[in-house]
Amino acid sequence: MGAQPFIVQMAIVDPREAFRAAIEEAQEEYGSRGYTGTIAEKDTFTRVTSTPMTGEDAERRARTLLNHPRYEDKAGPAGAIPVGDDTGAISGWVFFGWAPH
Repeated sequence: MGAQPFIVQMAIVDPREAFRAAIEEAQEEYGSRGYTGTIAEKDTFTRVTSTPMTGEDAERRARTLLNHPRYEDKAGPAGAIPVGDDTGAISGWVFFGWAPH
């Protein structure tokens, strides 16, 4: 069994709601049979930072962190980076990590 990286951006302010919504979307698209290589295989997440950044910057940071030992564990939690709007308020989240495939 291998692993596949994922990066998902959700425009939902509450991180728990955004995480659940990302899982539900992945299950709708790829099924819930397991080993989808998507966020659907995760059950927890950890925040990388409390400081919001643009969606583009958050995705770029997620790509660099995919090879960090803390986030490359396919059985571990997903990483979460807050996305901010023009005022700096959180407007969404980028989740990333590796999942069994």
